[in-house]
Amino acid sequence: MMFFFIGSAPQCELGFAKTSTTSVLPYAADAYYFNTVTWLGMLVAVGVISVLFISLNALGASYTPSRRNLHQAPKSMYGLRPVINNPPPREEGVDIVFVHGLASNPDTTWLTKRGTALGQNAGDDIAKRQENTSPVVNWVTDLFPDDIPDGLKKSVRLFYYNYDSYWQRDAKDTRLSLLADELLDHLNNSIRSTPREKSRKLIFVAHCYGGLVVKQALVAANNHAKTSHITQRTIATVFLGTPHKGTAFSFLGRIQARVYRSVGLGASTVLLNDLADNSTVLMDLQKHYADLVGKNLRAINFFEQFGNVVLSVWRYKWRQFVVHEASATFFGEYVDNIGLGTDHRGLIKFGCRDNEYRSVCSKLVQVLELHARPEMTVFSVPLELTGNFTGRQALQEQLENTLKQTRDSQDYPHVVAATGMGGTGKSQLALSFAYTHKTEYNPILWIDATSEETVRASFQRCYNDLAPGKSSFTKHQDNHIKDNSTAPDLSSLPEVRAVLNWLKSRSAAAGDDPWLVIMDNTDDVSWGIGKVLPKGECGSLIITSQDIYVTKLIPKGCERVLVDTLDPLEASTLLLKHMGLDLESTSDTILEQCHSLTEKLGYLALAVNLAGCRIANEEDKEEGLSQYILDFESHRDDVLEDNALRGLTSYEKTTWTTWDASLRRIETLHGNHFARMLLMWLAHFTGTSIYEAAIAHVFQQFYKTATRERFEEYIPENLKPLASIKDGKWDDFYYRSSCKWLLRYGLIQRTKEKLSSVTIHKLVQWRALREAHGSHLSVLFFSVFDLGLLKVEDFLLDSRYLSDSAPSHNDVIDAIYTNERIKGVVTGFGFEQMYKSTERFDEHRELIACMERVSANGDENIRDIVLNRGRAMAIKRKRWDEAMDYHKKITELLVSCKDPATAEFLSAASLCEIYTEQGMLADAEACASTIQDGLENFFKTDGNLSILELSTPVRVLKDLRLATSQGQDAFQLWDRLIKKAALEEGEHSVSVLQFKREMVSLCLRMKDPERAWVYQQQVANATGTNKQLTLASLKQLQITVYLYAGKKQFHEAEKAAKEWLQHSQSFNMQGTEDTFTVLVHLVTVKLLQGECEEGKTHLDACVEWLSKDYPSCTGSQNIGWFCVALLLSTMKYPALMPYAEKIRVHLSRILTQRHDKELPTSRIVHHIKSKPRVMALYDEAFLDEICIC
Repeated sequence: MMFFFIGSAPQCELGFAKTSTTSVLPYAADAYYFNTVTWLGMLVAVGVISVLFISLNALGASYTPSRRNLHQAPKSMYGLRPVINNPPPREEGVDIVFVHGLASNPDTTWLTKRGTALGQNAGDDIAKRQENTSPVVNWVTDLFPDDIPDGLKKSVRLFYYNYDSYWQRDAKDTRLSLLADELLDHLNNSIRSTPREKSRKLIFVAHCYGGLVVKQALVAANNHAKTSHITQRTIATVFLGTPHKGTAFSFLGRIQARVYRSVGLGASTVLLNDLADNSTVLMDLQKHYADLVGKNLRAINFFEQFGNVVLSVWRYKWRQFVVHEASATFFGEYVDNIGLGTDHRGLIKFGCRDNEYRSVCSKLVQVLELHARPEMTVFSVPLELTGNFTGRQALQEQLENTLKQTRDSQDYPHVVAATGMGGTGKSQLALSFAYTHKTEYNPILWIDATSEETVRASFQRCYNDLAPGKSSFTKHQDNHIKDNSTAPDLSSLPEVRAVLNWLKSRSAAAGDDPWLVIMDNTDDVSWGIGKVLPKGECGSLIITSQDIYVTKLIPKGCERVLVDTLDPLEASTLLLKHMGLDLESTSDTILEQCHSLTEKLGYLALAVNLAGCRIANEEDKEEGLSQYILDFESHRDDVLEDNALRGLTSYEKTTWTTWDASLRRIETLHGNHFARMLLMWLAHFTGTSIYEAAIAHVFQQFYKTATRERFEEYIPENLKPLASIKDGKWDDFYYRSSCKWLLRYGLIQRTKEKLSSVTIHKLVQWRALREAHGSHLSVLFFSVFDLGLLKVEDFLLDSRYLSDSAPSHNDVIDAIYTNERIKGVVTGFGFEQMYKSTERFDEHRELIACMERVSANGDENIRDIVLNRGRAMAIKRKRWDEAMDYHKKITELLVSCKDPATAEFLSAASLCEIYTEQGMLADAEACASTIQDGLENFFKTDGNLSILELSTPVRVLKDLRLATSQGQDAFQLWDRLIKKAALEEGEHSVSVLQFKREMVSLCLRMKDPERAWVYQQQVANATGTNKQLTLASLKQLQITVYLYAGKKQFHEAEKAAKEWLQHSQSFNMQGTEDTFTVLVHLVTVKLLQGECEEGKTHLDACVEWLSKDYPSCTGSQNIGWFCVALLLSTMKYPALMPYAEKIRVHLSRILTQRHDKELPTSRIVHHIKSKPRVMALYDEAFLDEICIC
């Protein structure tokens, strides 16, 4: 609705200068307000003092302002001008026009001194604009806008109408009908020029003669088709002292006009002639206007109950009514006549919210409330926001800020896609946004985009909600329902088209509210949901989906907000809300239980919510929490599959079913039948990252180890494309294509590591493992992984990358116990080797025990290997009784399956190793003679032992000779083994190269770097002939670095180290332990040369490597050794102390994360002292001092 206030105060179009507020009196009200001198002359007997009367009027004329004088003219332009900053024109709104009286203007008509209005009660005025300290008040601008009900303010516009009715000086000849035509012309051209504006209703508030202008305009408009809409849409006319039957004051006005004209001031009597008391012109006008008044047009007459003071002498005041009640009122069913306790001037001047103002204001508001109903707020969201919703403040702010960004698109100015795997709380996030911003958008529509059927039902609901509250919606309804009642295409259905077209028609310029549509569960886009996406310049669109490609629905794409799992604090808060608790008042015990449970649930919003709902149903919430944790630990599958609360909460899905739809969609809609298989395969991996290189290695090594026939036998048909090997390499095409779909729907996620890897949420993993449980695929996974780990030494990535991705230990044990189901494929040796290389000693011990029990009645060779590996680990862990038990079992096995001499030889070697490592050298020497005799026999003849079997006794005897300071004998013994291996297997065989690498270490231990250099060159030359750099050559290049440094050939050492780093990058080995080792040696080389500044570059690289937190960083004790060595190095140089502090922080983190959680400095120092090439860096006294500190 619009309010027209005639007499606004904009700058004058005619160029008249602005007048000050002190010019109120010359223009005070109407033509009936004469200056005191003029009134005094007319009140004396006309016949007796007529000469004096004329003389006084002539004198008064000299003080009458002229509108042709720029300094005296009002500043307001003629025509319609907004009172305030009006809102855009809404359909079905109201415009209120304020019209001033005769010879007045908007500058002064509605203005008065603050708190000086007649009838004021200062205590009754509770000013809403306390900051306004102006001494004057314009109630049209300062009071009334604030009193319009809040729900109507966007629908109401206020206008002044200013017209030229000045008659006293330099007046133009005009008449009532012409002024009325001017009003109609301004209305048509200014504020009713468009169909939208013409639909708005009108209210006129007119003072005195302005009321006659309004009446004449409405009568004239009703007689012409072009302007009839003005009369038809006018709902009320508020008359403030309008002389419907004329006024006696017009007689005096005409006399004054003649006097002014007689002295050449150009006054006019035309307008005053029609104001004669009981004027027939006004009676005819009233008759025609009365015919218009009715149910659709209400008339409200306010009349003065005090006369204006005409003459005041001492205490005597002569008052005279300007417009009597009889003239200011008329009667009818739809007419209100209200008296105000003020004079004619006070009818339009309110200095505060006094009784008179409230009377006028209340009538205007009453009309507005009857006819200007606020545009109905439509909130078509069928879901209730759960009271347990956790804020996720950062995510909500990200969603809000992203949605507010304006895109370069008129159809989609504000769009954001909230994506993430199922169960992360995307819908709840969008629902919370809708409720939080409920007052900012109108309408807010929720579309369930799960399927075509749910979309159709959602649009039907939105259509039903929009139709009653949006009158502008009707035309969109009518235009489409009749034509498309049987439309098969969803986008052509009448309800859908009506909603979409109505949203698109909304315009900010027309004052329409911004709207918000939420497309929830937009996971399946194959059926053409893009055709029904709402668009429009006023629109904001939120799309929730598991599909990250949903952004492509929007032309040029849109911004995406990732909705991931809850953070730990949010998850615990959510659980506590279900229990009716909060973080501040909850005991530490309950908090720990909440943290524990939410961590087990992977902080998945859906799982935490369902757990909270179940706990909330318990009478004792704290007891319910404890019981849920116990049930989860002992019956996880049953707990997570439970759907007992379905229908009682807003969650229709369970943790079991939430990802089924995505998998079915991938299979049926996208035709990828390997994705489900791959997900079940990946679910067997553990750790935070599953490295693609690890998968490739497992398949490739299984292919090599198992032979092609076995590969074909054990890899099922539906997995062969994923495990395909071409030219000895893994063909990852089907893996990549399947991963693409799993990534797209959030079932797996990419990690941020440099190496290509993915991660899988623990509950998605549980769901996939549950489906694979007991199947051939599950057991097959362990066999393939086990065999793949057997060649871990050839794995270019560190073996710990496989360890980080390997199956859980309990699953490995179960697989070994059930290995007979797949013909004994899962032996466990690959996992045993992995546990040993990653120092997972307790798990290794349990695994060996398991393998021993399984092999008790199986292959004797397998049992022998198992027992020897158990014995070796017992020796390493210094469990001597356990080592002797294994020795006894090995001896019993040898006696049963070997000839007596071989059995005695191998048994002696086993016992000798135990004694040597235990420091019982005399007992070890007692066994050595048996070993020596056996070796002489085997070196001279081929014997019945392989080179690999023979190497174990040789190694045992070599270690004994070193322990007894017989290094030369050890060297000769190992050299004989190398020669025999070269004779039987070839000079460049794997065994020979391995033995020569061990010879390099032996020479270094004997402090014979020259001979070490010779063997190192032989290994480097043998492996360097390969076109592709192998792990052996990389390892040998590392040794080259050590040797160059030991020989103080620093330039060559630095060159070799940089070459190693260059080759390692080409094999993505940046995250391996070896990379860090070489970086440390580069620092060592620089420090040995005294080049601290250049060493800082390599120190930066070391610190950066540690900050990456690679799996190998905490998986190997060697990293700790090198960290401490690096720490000690930097502590020697004051300039490097900042690096020492950084390294100390990383070392502390590494020790905390490791299983043993300690790395005593004394052990480090002892280790450094045992390494001659490292010891060259340090002064022994310095090391002892560090150890004491």
